[in-house]
This record gives sequence, C-alpha cells and structure tokens, in this order.
Amino acid sequence: MGLAAYTEYGVTKVPALTERQIVDTTGAGDALAGGMLARWLSTGGQPGGLQDALVWGVACASITIESVGVKGIAKATLKDLEERVAEVEECLRRES
Repeated sequence: MGLAAYTEYGVTKVPALTERQIVDTTGAGDALAGGMLARWLSTGGQPGGLQDALVWGVACASITIESVGVKGIAKATLKDLEERVAEVEECLRRES
C-alpha cells in the first residue's frame, strides 16, 4: 500500500513506510500535502519532480502519525526529515 498520484502524464507511486508505528493519523493528509507541495515548489514545480515531492510528502506524513497531534512533526528537524526521506527512497528502490 502507498500513495498513487494520477496526472495527465501517468501514475506516480510512492510506497508507505509500513514498519513505522502509527499513533494518531490526524493531520497525515495535511502533512503529506504540505510536505509534497513545499518540496515540489522549491525544486521548480515541474512534472518530472512529482515523485521526489511525493517522497517528501510521505516522509512528512510518516513523522506526523508517530505522535498525537502535531507533536511529532513540530519537533522534527531537517536531519530527521532527510533521514525519513532516505527511508522512503529505499522502499521505492526495493519496489522498483
């Protein structure tokens, strides 16, 4: 299971991190959308960058659901996020 984005260019898929603990899913969608959009816009907003942006969104969502409310994402550092992005990218490589 994971995320699938359907665009005029086709389907872009990014896996979920299934080994992570889920505490509270509140805000997961917002975290995913915010992380994805921030990354996509910061890298030029081109269709070719969609998968990379979705990886960042999934990473943000996975950090968010490990704590109640915004506690997890609020205390996350750039290093935490980069490590989680690397984890999502590794899952993506394994599924390819």
